Amino acid sequence: MNQRTRKQPTLSSHWALGVATVMVLIALGAGAPSPPTAGFIVQGPDLAHARAAVEGVGARVTHELGIIRAVGAELSETQRARLEGQDTLRVYADELATVAGKGGKKKGDSDAEPIAAADAEPPAAACTQPGGERLAFANNRVKWEITNSSGGAVLIDAVSVTWPTTNLKLKALKLNDRVFYSGSLSPPFGTVPSAAMEEDTGLRDLRKNSTAELMFEFHGDADTLERKYSFRVAFDDGSCAEFNPAAGNGGNNGRLRDTFVATQVGADRLHRLGVDGTGVTVATIDSGLWKSAANLAHNTRGTPRILAHYDAIEDLMDGDNAKDKNGHGTHVWSVLLSAGPSRGADGTADGSYNGMAPNADIVSVKAFNEFGQGTYSDVIRGLDFVVNNKDAYGIRVLNLSFSAPARSHYWDDPVNQAVMAAWQAGIVVVASAGNTGPEPMTIGVPGNLPYVITVGAMTDGFTPFDLADDTMASFSSSGPTAEAFVKPEIVAPGGHVMGHMDLSDTLPKAHPEFHDGYEYFTMSGTSQAAAVVSGAAALLLQAEPWLTPDDVKCRLLATARPARDAEANLAFSVFRQGAGLLDAYAAFASDASGCGNSGLDVDADLSGSAHFAGRARQADDGSFYLEGLDGYEWDGVSVGGDAFMWGDAFMWGDAFMWGDAFMWGDAFMWGDAFMWGDAFMWGDAFMWGDAFMWGDGLTEPVAINSWVDQE
Repeated sequence: MNQRTRKQPTLSSHWALGVATVMVLIALGAGAPSPPTAGFIVQGPDLAHARAAVEGVGARVTHELGIIRAVGAELSETQRARLEGQDTLRVYADELATVAGKGGKKKGDSDAEPIAAADAEPPAAACTQPGGERLAFANNRVKWEITNSSGGAVLIDAVSVTWPTTNLKLKALKLNDRVFYSGSLSPPFGTVPSAAMEEDTGLRDLRKNSTAELMFEFHGDADTLERKYSFRVAFDDGSCAEFNPAAGNGGNNGRLRDTFVATQVGADRLHRLGVDGTGVTVATIDSGLWKSAANLAHNTRGTPRILAHYDAIEDLMDGDNAKDKNGHGTHVWSVLLSAGPSRGADGTADGSYNGMAPNADIVSVKAFNEFGQGTYSDVIRGLDFVVNNKDAYGIRVLNLSFSAPARSHYWDDPVNQAVMAAWQAGIVVVASAGNTGPEPMTIGVPGNLPYVITVGAMTDGFTPFDLADDTMASFSSSGPTAEAFVKPEIVAPGGHVMGHMDLSDTLPKAHPEFHDGYEYFTMSGTSQAAAVVSGAAALLLQAEPWLTPDDVKCRLLATARPARDAEANLAFSVFRQGAGLLDAYAAFASDASGCGNSGLDVDADLSGSAHFAGRARQADDGSFYLEGLDGYEWDGVSVGGDAFMWGDAFMWGDAFMWGDAFMWGDAFMWGDAFMWGDAFMWGDAFMWGDAFMWGDGLTEPVAINSWVDQE
């Protein structure tokens, strides 16, 4: 490791020497006039000292932010000036933050108007037999009409069913009151093949041009909400009939309600092995959670799993405003752990789920309002809640699908300080890269933090079962960071992803063409990609609970699949794709160790005794490369030097494929770092000048990432 030995003084020595720095964070609502007082974060040697100082100038404390030894406060200019004059305080500005999500354009038409949500997913093989678009309910029975419009008689060959867990087990199927299946099928989904049906085929015979009533009988009373059901009946002539109201148009819609992300990254294989996030709690800091969404409040076994719903804005547990009114948070949760059954390429349930970790537990922290905006102080209060309650709720993974412009070195940012404390506490933190790409050096806070797993987005070309046309999403932010670290470190699906969202939320109101009218919304962004990786982390921790955050990061990166062109060269810069596409199954099977955050020391970073830099450098022509990799080869293919430079040569081409996984050699371990010092500096264009120092004028939003077109 290349050591640069100038060390920073510890925080305790800062206080002892009476060195003063003031962190001032202005909280401005969008379009609101500036108030006579502004929001600030005042940091001291401890929480009590910071509170006493604020109250000592007659100001009101709005937030306790113990995780960074600070308080939020409303200060007048006079009060601010008095605090800035105290040697024991640091004071920097309360920025706004926003969530990250994007809307859509039609495949192959970059200038097209946004398309409807139903056009943002690939079609299944269409069912040609008519089916009723409404259900009838009676006690424990659900009835649905089907019609045989083919040229001859057909037999029911298989029935696939999705139903609410509150109905209990499915015990019988009838056609025109004739029982052709009796047994015990457990919720929430299952398939009854012809082999399990009565041998008398006349019981399931449907004559030419006839309509019949299919009845599903459960052990418990039937829930009467149609959107909670889907039925698919396959006939012996290869035709089928389908009822799936969640697809937006009732019966024979031929569409799949599926995120597809679990299948794309190999998590479906883990689900079928029983690796589904059981026993692992995931937290998010986002816009909240829509508890009524199907498949979120309960796991695949029908067990409630929302352990806590904290409103960091109001500082309330499960308050009246804790519901997600924006929609972004619910969508992220849906990608992360929806318990809805997934379907394979043939359209049938295959034992996997829409969410990456469908049996993980939930701690939802709301720090963003209905417009997807929140202040630094609200985010930090949310981080404080997560760290303080990690043991009580068993929190192992924290998803941060939001971004703010980087305004200082990573260690000086208050949100990053709190995120480092979460990593230090043993929580795997996954952050979105941001949606301001593809230009270099566009990674935001907290994705610019070297410790966390920062995720970029790829998209599947609207063909989820075909890797050949997969590509990087154009909006996905790119590295390196100002401190020369490779970011993002990994990529995951983030284009036109489907998930739950209440029709009354802000996002569907602004983009109704992407909502199906029931409870599904399609959107793109690195927010969704981050949720995929957070789910993968939960799967690893279920399998091996003893893994540290560094261990999890190592395995995810060591087994990722880099995109390669026809000549086996990297198809895109490492500053865009990092290690490559997530492979959850390969990470589960891996025993890689020692490759996560090599050379970093979070304790030293938080104490201020040392800070770190990565290996990225800028060439005279403006391109970026990794120092120390020239001439390095993997399997005889050069991956050093020019292979990592930024430039048009690394645009995706038709020939590329997501290649097999490879492990970066000893010459470059992910997160490899050296101590920061004067000897390492970017050119003038990348120096932190006055324009980037924390100050009164900082009003750029911290957000749950900006809306982008579908890709």
